[in-house]
Amino acid sequence: MDKRTTVFIADSTEEFCGALSTALSSTANFQVIGTASDGEQATKMIQEKKPDMLVMEMMMPKMDGISMLKVISGMEKKPIILATSGFLNDYVASNAAGLGVRYMMLKPCDVSAVVERLEEFRGGENQRIIPMRRLDKNSIETMVTGFIHEIGVPAH
Repeated sequence: MDKRTTVFIADSTEEFCGALSTALSSTANFQVIGTASDGEQATKMIQEKKPDMLVMEMMMPKMDGISMLKVISGMEKKPIILATSGFLNDYVASNAAGLGVRYMMLKPCDVSAVVERLEEFRGGENQRIIPMRRLDKNSIETMVTGFIHEIGVPAH
């Protein structure tokens, strides 16, 4: 039986999809089971393929990330989600977290950093079944602070 974690990539940039697919496929731990460049197509394919993990862009054509997450949150088998976005505000962060996003990265982001986060998420079967809790204001502030540190903006 294949122990690799299945991953679906939903991103409007072909270059990012290709680079991440190549990076994940070169590991022994992941199998990319599909990619999509718009939200409608991605949502349909995610419902059909039921991946273990999803890397998704929040600003997709045809259906944005929040709309996609609302559909995905109703699925019986929900993937672990890493979201990317060109910008981040309180609305996006709190809604994404409340709809099951495990981690957000600001774009442009390094493909190797995405793979590293997915490896951390993969960290064991028990981690997959931990339910995502709705973040309170302090948790959101902590998450935003983490994003600021990740992109290198000094805190005051």
